[in-house]
Amino acid sequence: MPGSLPSELGTLTDMHFFATTNNDFSGTLPTEFGNLKSLEQLWPGNNYYSGAIQTKSGRLSLLEKFHAWDSRNAGDVDGILCKGNGKEAVWTT
Repeated sequence: MPGSLPSELGTLTDMHFFATTNNDFSGTLPTEFGNLKSLEQLWPGNNYYSGAIQTKSGRLSLLEKFHAWDSRNAGDVDGILCKGNGKEAVWTT
C-alpha cells in the first residue's frame, strides 16, 4: 500500500495503538502525531519514511512502545522515544 500518511490522523486523539507495519509507506510521519495524547503504541516499522521523525516532542506521554524496525528512515528520531520503567523503543535499520 504505497503512499504517505495524512496529517489528519493527528485528529484521532483517542487512538491507543497505531501500526503501519509492512505497507511501503513513504514520506514522513506527520508531526500531528504529537496530538495523539492517548497513544500507547506506535509501530511504523518496515516502510520507507524519510526525514526526521518529529511528533511535537513530549506530547506522547502515554507512549509505551515505539517499534520502527527495518523502516529505512533517512533521518533522526526526536523526543518521542519511550523513556522510563516498562517503556520500550526499538529502532533498527
